[in-house]
Amino acid sequence: MEKKYCIIFHLVFAVIISICCDTLQAMVYDNQYLPELQKLLVKKPAAYGQLMVQPFVWIGEQSFFEEFGEEERGGFANEGEVPLFNINGVYNQITLDNALKYIGKINQSTFRSDLIGASPALKWSMDGIIRAQGLGLTFYQPFTRHFSWGFNFFMARLTTGLNFQPNKIDFTSFTPGDFTDLYDENNVIQDILGLRAREYTTVGISDIEAYVRLGIVDDYKYKMRHLDFGFNFGVLIPTAQPIDYFNPAAIPLGGNGHWGIFASLDGQFELKENLGVGLLLRLNKRFARKANRRMVQFTEPNNYGVLYGASKVDPGVTVIFSPYGQLLRLRSGFGLQVQYTLVYHENDHWQDLRNCGQPCANIELMNKRSQWANEYVNVAALYDFAKDSKERTFKPIITFAVDIPVQFLITKRAAKTFGISLTVESTLW
Repeated sequence: MEKKYCIIFHLVFAVIISICCDTLQAMVYDNQYLPELQKLLVKKPAAYGQLMVQPFVWIGEQSFFEEFGEEERGGFANEGEVPLFNINGVYNQITLDNALKYIGKINQSTFRSDLIGASPALKWSMDGIIRAQGLGLTFYQPFTRHFSWGFNFFMARLTTGLNFQPNKIDFTSFTPGDFTDLYDENNVIQDILGLRAREYTTVGISDIEAYVRLGIVDDYKYKMRHLDFGFNFGVLIPTAQPIDYFNPAAIPLGGNGHWGIFASLDGQFELKENLGVGLLLRLNKRFARKANRRMVQFTEPNNYGVLYGASKVDPGVTVIFSPYGQLLRLRSGFGLQVQYTLVYHENDHWQDLRNCGQPCANIELMNKRSQWANEYVNVAALYDFAKDSKERTFKPIITFAVDIPVQFLITKRAAKTFGISLTVESTLW
């Protein structure tokens, strides 16, 4: 009975902490805006339940572009970077105006008559910010020596903002009065599309990830001090709020309402007293979902698509590759860790389900834009208060980590969002 109440107490305590911290955790593997926070639990060979709590902050203001040339980048490239929301596509005011006329939203141009045709393009930079503070929760419980289960999720307060800045090349020939009118006419386009202010704040829960695991956790096997290797199969439960298509600064906290499954192999190997290595290989697959979404008519950005209506999206597969190395017991329980994570998301497959008599969405472009990849280097310092103790209860592992977005191999269409987290991991009983 005492053990039962102890379990309930720890779970309730963890939930209370997450609520009080005003909180977004542990796995954000299929989101091009946010870094992943996954930290592999250091599991013990005995049947201990384990809890990992991970407060964090995220900060982002730029994005990585892909090599599609000047037209795709919009003239805003700077050493491999573009403004944050330009990964949705280039915002060309002329393109938006023409698209609205084409679909019949307006009968005449939104431009002042003498400004029509004054420039072949009027591109605006979609500068932006991402700020988030949150708390992640991971729970793991063995059933037997080789079979276990677990779940994880996070809560967060997320704030984003989008601000238009003109491409100086396109606007050089205009007077200050012309520029003011063009800016006002750009706001008219936002009103026609029914878009709200370009600021977004939400407090919510992520998708929940629940899984079962078949593996081995043991000490002093196969000439290793510690061995943890296993196969995981799980479900992605879409508890996160879907994206707000009437706010161009909105980004999702999860898989945008899509259920999904995943399978992974992971291994943690302590080869010597002060040397550890690990590897995670994982596949995510979200299922197709029908919903009303914003869609692109010509080449306008995804978040400013002039079409809105019924559609079906079948998300592409997400592949994750993440090796790491550790230097342990450098001084008592102190250690260092460096981890590299590559996430590649294959093209989604869109279908426009609206009335066939309406202008069709640019499905090919939306499919192309849905492919993305990001890479992160995670640098961490950790302290294991238990060290080699078999009894880990109330002797946590504390890890301070920094996530650094990089562009080593295939990064494209991904936000350059930095992360800082403090992880506390301990057994519950």
